[in-house]
Amino acid sequence: MDWTDEQQSRFDNLCEHELVGILTGVEQQELDMLMAVLIEAADEALLPAITRLQHEQGVLELRLQQRQCGNEELVKRLHQQVKMMAELR
Repeated sequence: MDWTDEQQSRFDNLCEHELVGILTGVEQQELDMLMAVLIEAADEALLPAITRLQHEQGVLELRLQQRQCGNEELVKRLHQQVKMMAELR
């Protein structure tokens, strides 16, 4: 999206009108339209980053599961060794 200086100026002006309570119905519609354009642009800009972060989260969750399984195996072995040590005594 190419957000122009003119659009930014108009957006700023409409926001000022809204803040001081003098925004007309037509201006409200124009402000809503400009906000929709900005939101769409933000969504488009953020989508690749969100997708990348979701992928990274999946990878991290898999690693966590693998480590948890490894930890459980280590705990089992430790208990076996403690049991063997007790039997040897």
